[in-house]
Amino acid sequence: MKFLEKVTHASSKDAQLIMAKTTGNFKRGNERRYILFLSEVSF
Repeated sequence: MKFLEKVTHASSKDAQLIMAKTTGNFKRGNERRYILFLSEVSF
């Protein structure tokens, strides 16, 4: 499955984790900040 397919079919939380792992930010713990940011932003 390609990246966009995974992110498109994932929940917001799961999509952020997928992106964090892909960019390498997962290793640094930055994904927590992204999840908190997304919880404050309405789509």
